[in-house]
Amino acid sequence: MGKPAKGDPNVSTRWAWSKQTPDGILSSGDLSADKVKHAWQLKNSYDPRHYIVMDADGRRKGRTSLEAPGGLGLKVGQDCSREEATQTVASDIASGNNALSIQVENGNLNIDCQNGDLNIIARNINFKIADKDNEGGNFTVNATKKISLISKGNTFLHGAVHCVVSSNNMLRCMGDIKLELISGICLATSDSSRKGTKPDLYKSDDFIPGRYTKKRSQNPGVRQQTGEYNYQDPANKITGIDGR
Repeated sequence: MGKPAKGDPNVSTRWAWSKQTPDGILSSGDLSADKVKHAWQLKNSYDPRHYIVMDADGRRKGRTSLEAPGGLGLKVGQDCSREEATQTVASDIASGNNALSIQVENGNLNIDCQNGDLNIIARNINFKIADKDNEGGNFTVNATKKISLISKGNTFLHGAVHCVVSSNNMLRCMGDIKLELISGICLATSDSSRKGTKPDLYKSDDFIPGRYTKKRSQNPGVRQQTGEYNYQDPANKITGIDGR
């Protein structure tokens, strides 16, 4: 027969029960080290870290805890199918739509791989982020090193309000065959502090906008020479207005 817990007469193990074998222990109504009573507990006699416990009161009331030092394997869906629900396969269970379901009614779902990778393999992966009060609905990815998005087909990136692509160092847009830039109002601004110097990415002076190696007379259709251009003729040393 059980007895009140030491130092707390309100916590009693009077109706506690347990059955033990050399391999395991099954108990009901016993107390943990922090005086939380469990309804049922199944423990491995060879390793006390290997257990399943259903707590009944205290701060863990209604909580089930499981610990498996050697890992946990879960396999389901052997009798389910891969097809979507149809008129002939109307049952959600038969179609495999609910082969394994995890529903968190309130609170967070946390997956913490402390020393390993999170690998997900599926025919399709669908994320739906929604919040009825419009306070949520955010999808955030933070990486300390590299993010790679590789598609063998099409890749689509769209923002209904704003879509910003930025880089602290270099931003490259490259199309092996064609690059299309389509805009209603287009504004291109350079914030470079190297005004008047040769950009590092240009291999020769010919790539610098507003700079020509031919005389002005050999470039028909060019506007009148102003201070915003720098025309140079290597042979005659022709310079622009203000000696530039």
